[in-house]
Amino acid sequence: MSGFVIPIVALSFVLIINQSGKVAGTKESKKQKKGQVETFKHRKLSYINEQQRQGYHAKKEAELTKNIKFSNRKEQQDYNAIYNYIYKKYKLKDKEEAKLIALYITRYSKKSGIDPKMSAALIARESSFNRNAISKTGAKGLGQIKDFNKKDLDINNSFNIKQNVKGTVTYLSKMIQKWQIKDKNIQTNKKGTDNKENIYMALASYYKGFTGVKKTGVDPKTKKYIEDILRNYNEIKTYNDIKTHR
Repeated sequence: MSGFVIPIVALSFVLIINQSGKVAGTKESKKQKKGQVETFKHRKLSYINEQQRQGYHAKKEAELTKNIKFSNRKEQQDYNAIYNYIYKKYKLKDKEEAKLIALYITRYSKKSGIDPKMSAALIARESSFNRNAISKTGAKGLGQIKDFNKKDLDINNSFNIKQNVKGTVTYLSKMIQKWQIKDKNIQTNKKGTDNKENIYMALASYYKGFTGVKKTGVDPKTKKYIEDILRNYNEIKTYNDIKTHR
């Protein structure tokens, strides 16, 4: 009999461990399920809040495009040309979205002292006015903004029309200013630097980065990028006399 005592005791010990493990596992499982439920509820609530927020902004934006007013005729003409270019050439199904893009491009460009048609030409090259565009490198939205630039450009949502257009124009404006400052600090044989040259270099910097252009200049790929934008710019000007859809 004594020969069977150890195995029985050992077996009992194993059973106790298994039972305690099962209880612990059950408690852990319940805790995990509870955590999963809480996470799901939080995500659902966040999603609902986001949908409500987007719905609110969509309503406000729709109201904004109903009664568009401009400070002068030139601003009105720029808006008309850009809107017609977006709506007619790129065939945006949502007319209000086309109006909104054209409106923000016009207003933020004017504030930054940039020709709105140039900003529109750049966005046409970057995303073809697709607000949800994402590149292979992760650039997002109308102006294809990289995530590492979002904070400096005051962008929370890269797919928001207003935020992305404002950020795109702001970034282009910064590039123009950098080349203007660089020209002032460099002694050259030129009598002066044409503003068009600064814009040309700013477009190159938008594509390649200011440091990249400063170090290696405008390579063939970047030159092609700039030429595409300038072609778009000249094409937008032809849309000035086209009747605007209302």
